[in-house]
Amino acid sequence: AAMWLLAGNLTAHLAVVLAAREEGDYFPDALAIWAQALRMDPSLTGDLHQILESLEPATPPRRWKRGYEAARKSARRVRAWAGRPEDDEFIQFLQEDVNGLGRCSHLCPSDATPAISRLDMRRFFSSRVLSVPEAHLHAVARVVLGSEVVVEDAPPLAACWRRNDTASLMGLVCGTGGAEVWFADPRGYLPQRWAGVVPMLQRPGCVEEPKAPFHWHKALTCRAQEA
Repeated sequence: AAMWLLAGNLTAHLAVVLAAREEGDYFPDALAIWAQALRMDPSLTGDLHQILESLEPATPPRRWKRGYEAARKSARRVRAWAGRPEDDEFIQFLQEDVNGLGRCSHLCPSDATPAISRLDMRRFFSSRVLSVPEAHLHAVARVVLGSEVVVEDAPPLAACWRRNDTASLMGLVCGTGGAEVWFADPRGYLPQRWAGVVPMLQRPGCVEEPKAPFHWHKALTCRAQEA
């Protein structure tokens, strides 16, 4: 619960900066986190009120004045809770380490009837992956890109994540023994070593990027001399 309180404190102070810059209202995020902290441990109310005092300086810096004015409104709302925020479900990650047994008791049962009866949730990988013979790799690349191909070679490394934000197309050729290639969306990143996370790699040339719990990788079998 104390960590939730500190997370709300950080979020609120960032919200002050963003509000001062007129970049949006992020105080509801802080309130949601604080509410979760108080649901877990109501005795933190006093600590929360001390945090609220730091958001209401008597003479705020001029450049952050607009942000602190917005913070006062949120502080009044928190004080109106009187230590008992509204009972509302808080789901941040569908992950046992956060919402598992003994950590959060207010969760929807997994066997509950969905509100939309015909909604079918499926995983999908949105990037197109082509499997071609090695000899046809450049010809297929020209068709896909619609232009001549500029090749930038990279040394092969087994069990290694690759990431290139400037490449229009990434190709690889499997050796004589074949291989299994994993594709993953790199936008989901989380350093915690939770169940299902691929360990971070520390070898030269490898991207230090685990598979986060909120995206799915796709594994494809690559035969010998296949691209």
